[in-house]
Amino acid sequence: MKKKWLALILCAICVLFVGCNTDEDMQEQYDLGYGAGYDAGMQDGYDKGVDEGYNKGYSEAYDQGYADAQEDFASNLSERNAESDNDDLEEIVYVTNTGSCYHKENCGYLHSSKIAIPLSEAKEKYRPCSRCF
Repeated sequence: MKKKWLALILCAICVLFVGCNTDEDMQEQYDLGYGAGYDAGMQDGYDKGVDEGYNKGYSEAYDQGYADAQEDFASNLSERNAESDNDDLEEIVYVTNTGSCYHKENCGYLHSSKIAIPLSEAKEKYRPCSRCF
């Protein structure tokens, strides 16, 4: 019986202490939690916006620059062919930034870079690929 009374008294004390929070205390706790959540959300949103904006802008500019370079190269190549003394269209072959051979367009040895040049120019600086020529 003493245990029941003791448990009842302990429960009453707990209820009194828990119920002692004033409206001011509750508002202060709410404001602290709200401010911390707001600040974290703002920072997270800012970081996400910066990352996505940078990646999208970089990707679009890279793609546009690559397309412009291909256009310029094709234009320069057609001008060179037009200025050429021979009336025949010269065969185009491909070289790489680091290789010593020239290749046909679909050669399996062309990996990272693929630079188109006229065959006559390639013969001056490179040797033919053993796989595709």
